[in-house]
Amino acid sequence: MPGDRVPVVTPAIHGILADGGTVITATHRLARTLRLEWDRSQAASGLQVWPSADILPLDAWLRRGWDAALVLGTPAGARRLLAEEESRLLWRQVIDTWARRNNRGASDVGVIVPLARAGWRLAETWGISLAALQDAADSDDARAFASWASDYQRLLQDGQWLDAIGALHALAADFAAGLLPVPRQIGWLAFDPWPPAYATLNRAL
Repeated sequence: MPGDRVPVVTPAIHGILADGGTVITATHRLARTLRLEWDRSQAASGLQVWPSADILPLDAWLRRGWDAALVLGTPAGARRLLAEEESRLLWRQVIDTWARRNNRGASDVGVIVPLARAGWRLAETWGISLAALQDAADSDDARAFASWASDYQRLLQDGQWLDAIGALHALAADFAAGLLPVPRQIGWLAFDPWPPAYATLNRAL
């Protein structure tokens, strides 16, 4: 009927989960919805017990992959994965330092930090390098952002740390090298658009 909600557990998703595969979702909310629909579909089929479906939002799946890399001693596991709060603190440190170095006011750092983090995550997800950002910087704001990103990357390298997108790239390299186990099947749900970083990970898997 018009207006009916489209089910999340499509035949393709059902096949992956029934085979013991993994479904990676774009958001936490979608992961919760998919788990609920899966459990309801299992109950409706007459089952009283069933294995939990392996459904995770991307950031949680990356954390699990890094945990495996840590245990197996792969290159990705040799670096520490920062929590989101730690990444935010690192950005704040970078911007505070830049503001003092350039005699700029830092009263709006709390507003700038999430914007800078989101901007750099977009750049890394879409394959825009630091060098490309620096070359394209044609305003004071763009040059400031490129400077922050450079300092942030340097701190990550010096500390041997990974943020979320850094972990995605590092895990893709480990998977491509055959250093980590791969699920039987993998489904990606609601990733639109499909940026280069995700495509690289998918190819590695």
